[in-house]
Amino acid sequence: MLQLDDPGRPLDASTLDAPGGFAWWYLDALDEAGNGAVCIWSYGLPFLPGLRADRLAGDPRRPRLHPSLNLALYRQGRPAWYSLLTLPPERVTWDGLSWQFGDSTLHRDDGSRDGRGATLTADLDLPCPGSAERLRGRITLTGPRATHTGIPEGPLAHAWTPLLGAAQATVDLTLGDAPFLSLRGSGYHDRNASHTALDALGIDHWTWGRAVFGDTLVIHYLTWPAEPDGVPVLVVVQVGADGAVTVREDVRATLRGRRRSWMGMTWWRQVDLHLGGEGDADALSVQYDAPVDDGPFYLRCQTRVTWRGQQARGWAELCRPDRIDLPRHRPLVQMCVQREQGRESMWLPLFAGPHTRRLTRLLAHWRGGRPLLAESNP
Repeated sequence: MLQLDDPGRPLDASTLDAPGGFAWWYLDALDEAGNGAVCIWSYGLPFLPGLRADRLAGDPRRPRLHPSLNLALYRQGRPAWYSLLTLPPERVTWDGLSWQFGDSTLHRDDGSRDGRGATLTADLDLPCPGSAERLRGRITLTGPRATHTGIPEGPLAHAWTPLLGAAQATVDLTLGDAPFLSLRGSGYHDRNASHTALDALGIDHWTWGRAVFGDTLVIHYLTWPAEPDGVPVLVVVQVGADGAVTVREDVRATLRGRRRSWMGMTWWRQVDLHLGGEGDADALSVQYDAPVDDGPFYLRCQTRVTWRGQQARGWAELCRPDRIDLPRHRPLVQMCVQREQGRESMWLPLFAGPHTRRLTRLLAHWRGGRPLLAESNP
């Protein structure tokens, strides 16, 4: 299932040619008012409609041929923008710490050898469905480069890698000529990669979350196995001011306030994590707000995390890999996908772009003569 990787080890480029595999990089930002951003740039993102179905039909796709860029924005804890843009491979490049995804560029400067002063910059330029306006601007994260030694060499089944410690985030985005979202808050950056399809890794479900307390980043990643007699992988990771990673695996989780979303996903109002014993000073209590991304296989929530007598806002995700790309859900997921090449859903403006003026943009989308049918695989 999940395995922590060394952030100083470059991601294996052969992952991009592993049939059914995936590689994604993730950043987020959040302030105390609940304004936030989540950006994911990827090859073979497991959540894209059609990829799992093709693999199960005996035709696994190479991640390199399915790049995408996902951006979700939030104002005061409510969705403000969503886009999941798929791109032709010739419009995407990856060179070490630099990426070009269509008209957007991302770059990480890992700074000096002592791990301080690393900076991740995302210069975004995204189309708005049903409008000639574009979302443009910059997200910047600055923080210590994560360092974690002692991990054995060799391939990992699912390599998860925090890449920065507690980061300061700046977001400044415009839509057309008007300001759209600005915030100053905490930030986070990691990557996930595997040569194996996500739903074939033996994971029944997971919940992940992060919060920043001063100069310390605290992450929990809780993974439950698909096998009834399997052993959960419950991990709490701390990244200090110098970027040093500390891993705690003596974790016991108590899940409270079980809920079920309108699309059937199970989540919990509170997750209490005990490390070592009931009186452990590093115990975490994570309270989940209602989901801001509520899908058939994936939920995203803002959280309030208590640790060492302090409280901080954070992000959390929950996922059920066996629910990805089910036939009954696939048409709904297709409605959310923008395609730089290939056909888009006639309903795209209802699900992509800003959460305002959706009907107006939908009519403009129709009048623009765009094809009226979605396509599962461009």
